[in-house]
Amino acid sequence: MDAQTEIDRLELLGIDGQIDDTLKVMLAYGKSIPAWDWLTSIKGLGAGGLASQLLAQIDDIGQFDTVSKLWRFAGWAVIDGEVDRCKRGEKSP
Repeated sequence: MDAQTEIDRLELLGIDGQIDDTLKVMLAYGKSIPAWDWLTSIKGLGAGGLASQLLAQIDDIGQFDTVSKLWRFAGWAVIDGEVDRCKRGEKSP
């Protein structure tokens, strides 16, 4: 997509509102949420916008039993030593 189409799509989905809400909740309750402590300890994410954006996109981090399932959801899965790539005509994981 071009940049404007992506911006329009995000506005339609209300992602910015979700990100803002997540940031407020995480900053207010962050000390009691293990995922927030772990995320904000990663250099570059910090206790602010990027960490809350990541959690807003994931929605419910509790739905993933393992880190590898979260990586698969995020598109970072490694299968048989290779990065899992989408293939034409196949449903993406």
